[in-house]
Parts: sequence; C-alpha cells; structure tokens
Amino acid sequence: MDNSPPSSLSIEESLRYLDFSIDDKEAVKNAFAAKCTLGRWLSVRSVITTTSSNAIQEQEAALDTQLQVFQSIGKGLCGEVFEKVGTGRVYKRELNQNNSGLWNDYKIHTSIYDAIILEKSKPGAASVENFPKLHVPQVYSFITREDNAWWKENGKNFARISSREYTNLLETQLILPLPKLVRKAIITIFCPPKMNKMDVLNDPQNRNCLIRIYLGVRRPFVSQEGNFSLQNFEANLDIIDELGLEKEQHAREMARALAIMHWACKVS
Repeated sequence: MDNSPPSSLSIEESLRYLDFSIDDKEAVKNAFAAKCTLGRWLSVRSVITTTSSNAIQEQEAALDTQLQVFQSIGKGLCGEVFEKVGTGRVYKRELNQNNSGLWNDYKIHTSIYDAIILEKSKPGAASVENFPKLHVPQVYSFITREDNAWWKENGKNFARISSREYTNLLETQLILPLPKLVRKAIITIFCPPKMNKMDVLNDPQNRNCLIRIYLGVRRPFVSQEGNFSLQNFEANLDIIDELGLEKEQHAREMARALAIMHWACKVS
C-alpha cells in the first residue's frame, strides 16, 4: 500500500504528516506536506486564521486588564518591541535615549500610513488589481519618557524594566504572528537536521514568527547549527520559488508601496 502523501493536502492531513519524524521514509512525506502547507498558507490568495494558543491568550487578556502585560516579541540594535497582550498593540522602546530615531520613525510611519489610506480612498482605487492587499500597521501615538501619567499606569507591567529605564515609546498596531501550523512547516523544511525540531517549535521566542520577503536576494537557505530563529524569517527568491509563491504579485505590491513612499511621502 502506498503511504505517500497525496498531491494536495487538507489542514488535517498536513498536521498528520508534520510530525517531525526522523525516519528517512517519513521525512520525505513531512517535507512534501510542509511545502504544500506553506504554498497554500503563504499565498497572496490565502486568508490565515489565528486560532491558536496565542489567540486564546489574547482573548483572555482582552477581558482581564490584569493580564495585559508587556512582553518582548523582538529586539534589534536600536530598539525592542513589546506586545501589550490582549490589546492588538505593540510598543517599540528605543534603546538609545540620546537620539531622535524613534521620533523620526513616528513621523515617517504616520505619513506613510496616511498616504496609503488616502490612496485607497481615491475614486477607482478599488478597481486596481489586488490594491487592498497593501497594508500598513496603524500608528497610534508617541509616548515620551516624561509622560508620568502613562508610565505610572503601565510601567509596572513591563516586567524587566525599572523606572530608571523608562524611555520614549512608539505605539502601533500589532502584526499578527503566523500560526503554529505554518511555523511547524518552516521548521520541517529549513531547520538544521542536528537541531531538535520540537525544542525549536516550543521556544517562546519562535511564537513571534514573521516572514520578511527579499525579492532582491537569491541564495540557498543556510542556517548555522544552533542559530535558527522564526523571528523575521528571511524568504529570499530561492525559497519563494521552491514554495511556488507569487513573486510577481509581491513585486507589484512592493513597487506600489515604494512609489507612494517616494512620491507622496518624500521618503527615499
């Protein structure tokens, strides 16, 4: 009897195959199921749901302000991003208090958001092919380190920040992370063989999974042993082609966004 996966898979079938089996025969099935899953869920035609442990946590916190803590979901050279659980909002905290980088982020982000909303509202915009797929997270406010009322109310919910470390914050809309099924599929295909895939999946930091598309880069995926992360996972042209994703459509949306940023917002 042939136990190979079918040419197309339902979500339930994908879950059955994506079991992180180390058996060589099963590994072929897992890789095929993972590619089917990513090809479907990452398509521009798909609608990704967020029914997961993340969604349950968000729903509980939405009803209980005591659960609306600020948890770190990413960190770079200039800032750290915190999600306020249950609110659909994130707060970028600057790490260097002696520059104006975050204020510039606020001004640029606001101008881009307003320009794209205006562009969508123009007569005929709805007829532009796939125009509604262009989205920018909403920017809500800029909170200063001197805003004593805000910090008095919220500072205690930053578990790792003392009052001496209060800084400026940029408050914006949360970009929802990709669900567990997609994370599992990425790990199945791209996680280094010697790493424990279940440990990678269960790493709390990897729950904050976002994919960055790089249309100007073509190189085979290479991950150093012991250094595999789903935060800002890079999907370059080789990966996009391997998964059969719509690179031309992504390119059109990026071009449209860059044109608006350049001509309407004067952002180079």
